[in-house]
Amino acid sequence: MAKQIFISHRHDDHEIASVFSKHFQLWSVPLSSIFQSSDYRASTVIGEPLRPQLRQALSEARLVLLIYTTPDKDWEFCLWECGVATNPSDETPETRIVLFQAGATVSRVFGDDVVFKLEKDDLRKFVAQFHKHVGFFIRDRAFQPEVHGDILETRAESLYRDLMQFSLPGTREERYRWDRFTLALSAAQARQLRDASEREDRYRILKESATVGHSFGQALLHFGYTTGARELTLGDLVARWERSIQGDPDTPRGWIDELCDEMHRSIEDVPARPSWEVMKSSQYPGWWFYPILNHTRVLPDGSFEFDVYMYRIPGALPADVELPPV
Repeated sequence: MAKQIFISHRHDDHEIASVFSKHFQLWSVPLSSIFQSSDYRASTVIGEPLRPQLRQALSEARLVLLIYTTPDKDWEFCLWECGVATNPSDETPETRIVLFQAGATVSRVFGDDVVFKLEKDDLRKFVAQFHKHVGFFIRDRAFQPEVHGDILETRAESLYRDLMQFSLPGTREERYRWDRFTLALSAAQARQLRDASEREDRYRILKESATVGHSFGQALLHFGYTTGARELTLGDLVARWERSIQGDPDTPRGWIDELCDEMHRSIEDVPARPSWEVMKSSQYPGWWFYPILNHTRVLPDGSFEFDVYMYRIPGALPADVELPPV
């Protein structure tokens, strides 16, 4: 069977390579489709010339996963492997190079567009693309396009736990302090939003199209969903929250339009103009928040990710907040 995945690594990093190989197999990739030089079951044949065997495996591979740890080591052979895999004069199918940055130091050779790090969000994206993106490592099709989001989350968490056992100098760890969630728009949806001339049309597009990705803390609880809820849209969050406060008609609702306006400004690269609209928690009586679009990521394919932070107001609702007229 062809070696669809080639794990490029220094021998000292063979344990990290074995973690990826193990998880690929848990996800139903056959061992015979994986090349790992430090695993005798998936490596070269002893006694035969090394480089021709490597060239053959690299010519078959659709995905080369380069494990990069620290810059003070010799990466010449790994870079040779990546060079062979991406040789423009080679008539074999195009190969995808993905660099896993295990430490804090960025490789000077590869750009950010091929790098993912030992962070939960990066591993979630890698796992999702590995399963669902057409041609990620299987030509002209996705590996498991129908796999449920809960399974992907479980697989990403398991991979993260296994990789965290490796103590590398300067490994970066992110710790969030506020409840937050991420909304995502595809490139096509972002273009549709730009083309919409009426605010109501923009609100409709965002509510229907912006999907909830990663959430942290109790962010989804404040809308009435459990933290494990999946495949939600911004419209789902708004609708569940509005149902939860039906018995309280005086509750401010301006945060909904404000959040949509800020997402549109972000896409147009216009400076933020928050009006600090308040939102009442669906879960906890007396808890109020400022839902603020804090950070936006523009991905290489033109899609967008918006990080919305739930900044809780200490104590009771401020007296100067204007409630809607009765």
